[in-house]
Amino acid sequence: MGSFTQISPEGRTIADVPRVVALKPLDRGNAIRQEIHKHPPDGDPTTRVLEYRSLNKSILFLKAGPFPKAPSSGAPSQNLGQSWG
Repeated sequence: MGSFTQISPEGRTIADVPRVVALKPLDRGNAIRQEIHKHPPDGDPTTRVLEYRSLNKSILFLKAGPFPKAPSSGAPSQNLGQSWG
């Protein structure tokens, strides 16, 4: 279980949406299916499915389990959002 948290330039939490993420092997381990189940506190649950055959710099899987999927930098005048699974 993780969340997508949006943070203002001042460091305040703007929004926090709980998520459950599942990774499943495909094609005898040559691909990965990622299922993202979002559970917004004020809306209906949704599911997004992504499939990967290769990974780029925008996704990083950490040994302990969580992972970010978004640019890991921002500008001081912009809200920052990051998805952690």
